Amino acid sequence: QYNREIPVEPDYTGMKVNTLDSQRVLVEWKEQGYDADRIWLVD
Repeated sequence: QYNREIPVEPDYTGMKVNTLDSQRVLVEWKEQGYDADRIWLVD
């Protein structure tokens, strides 16, 4: 049922995020110019 983990690259220490098969995970990092670190689940 849940099938994704963050990070998608093994050189980061991340957290598990439960998703459905139909969802996508979008990640925003402050280091990349975003206002805050955010994780979005998009249907």
